[in-house]
Amino acid sequence: MKPGIIPCPDDRLAASEAARVVIEARARAGDAGFALALSGGRSAPHLFAALVAENHRRRAGLEVSDFFWADERCVAPEHAESNYRVARAGLFDPLGVGGERVHRLEGERTPVEAARFANEDWDRFLARRGTVAPWLDCVVLGLGEDGHVGSLFPENLEADIAATTAFRAVTGSKPPPWRVTMGYPLLWEARLVVVLVTGNGKESVLKRSLAGDASIPLGRVFAGRGGLGTIVVAATPDGVAPACRGGAVTSL
Repeated sequence: MKPGIIPCPDDRLAASEAARVVIEARARAGDAGFALALSGGRSAPHLFAALVAENHRRRAGLEVSDFFWADERCVAPEHAESNYRVARAGLFDPLGVGGERVHRLEGERTPVEAARFANEDWDRFLARRGTVAPWLDCVVLGLGEDGHVGSLFPENLEADIAATTAFRAVTGSKPPPWRVTMGYPLLWEARLVVVLVTGNGKESVLKRSLAGDASIPLGRVFAGRGGLGTIVVAATPDGVAPACRGGAVTSL
């Protein structure tokens, strides 16, 4: 199944549309548990604000979900580069999320230690939730100009594919370089993946990924998901999906 594409005219509307998709998934889960993995990036504050507003409007119960991260920089939780810091200020505090539901990647540790602690926490979560996939109900990913998602970078593709743990320590090509990332298997097996594409310079790598280029991390995510639900919310100035330009057809 090809990813569905939702084109939006600007970054804020794209974030709002991505939030709508996530909250719809949460509402469908009802009283069942819901595990959501978040990403950082410059669109995160807009997404979190939209999630809070949409959750309030729908009374969807996002505040009683389990929250994970696709990746984290190895910095202290109060550091300006911390993905957790942005989520705490923009999402957890406004929603009143309990600390036991926040599965923080502990970036203040060394990358190897942070990955070890993350994998131990993941094992405890699976012991409670069950070991049958899908383990995550929804993952929100951003997209870098080089096609990286989370901290899965093109230059690490072979090692990342070979990794068997849920989380691993990596060295990225963007500062700060020391990071912990969720691995491909969790992204492949998630019930729903929402890719929020904002900013300039990403249309080419998005089109290549949609066309099946598995040398690009996002393309590898698409290739590994088979028939599972994947939605790309892309901010484009003309509001036309990148895959539609030139007469191609997109699935919605």
